[in-house]
Amino acid sequence: MKTKTTLCPTLGYDSKGTEKVLREMSRQGWILKKAGILWKYEEAEPKDGAFSVVYTRPGDWMEEGESEELRNIVEHAESIGWQRINSRNDRNNNNTSIFMNEDPVAEPLETDESVHLMNTRETMGRTVKGWMISMIVVSMTPFLTYFGYPDYEGVVKPKWALYIGVIDILLGLAVLAGYLLWLRRAQKALDMGREIPDMLKYTKLFRGLTVLIAALWVTVYMRVEGGSLALLIVSVGVLCLVIAGKLLMKATDSESKSKRIIFTAAALIIAVAAVFMLLYFGTK
Repeated sequence: MKTKTTLCPTLGYDSKGTEKVLREMSRQGWILKKAGILWKYEEAEPKDGAFSVVYTRPGDWMEEGESEELRNIVEHAESIGWQRINSRNDRNNNNTSIFMNEDPVAEPLETDESVHLMNTRETMGRTVKGWMISMIVVSMTPFLTYFGYPDYEGVVKPKWALYIGVIDILLGLAVLAGYLLWLRRAQKALDMGREIPDMLKYTKLFRGLTVLIAALWVTVYMRVEGGSLALLIVSVGVLCLVIAGKLLMKATDSESKSKRIIFTAAALIIAVAAVFMLLYFGTK
């Protein structure tokens, strides 16, 4: 059976966007089998099915397995024709379950949008806040590097450290801003009696912003510390890592054992060469 692997196409809290993507993939003959940073699909008969993303509160730390709330939802879903195709049960983070129904006009699992919004805020909201806090913590290292330098005559403080600290905070703020924008749009839609909107357009914008910030991060560091040659070397290394990732996806999706071996070996060789090159020139 053929498979396809892609990067996660939506933001974690964007249930409506996730449902739209899964429905479109189902129409093309692909059904989700595993979700995470990478999404894995299996080939299936094209269907215009319905999908539902349900967030539930994490179970108690002393509770084994899934929470009682989630078990009740699964039982109710199966009784009205829904099938759970993916579930992430992470007690210290969030519970996200994805259901499918072959009937495109099936009775929805969640009829109260306000409850859905509340569950999203209680689960995915913590993930976003955690990301923001982690980026602030990460930014402390370059800040300490800059302000920790002694103010002696002839000692030049590493300005790149200050720039990178600011960039790290900007990335965290971008994530938080996207989440707050979604909350505002969702609440406004509910107040007007409409369905919670998706954030697919913002997802593309956020990814572009992330790439831009990452490129700026590398550019600032390498341009100040290593010059144009170092910047070129890093660019080539990153490109090699991207190619290695693409090859690994092909290896995962290939039905042929020989092709999987070839793609995997090629990806490992390219990745190791790229890492060695980055480490070698980075320590010069």
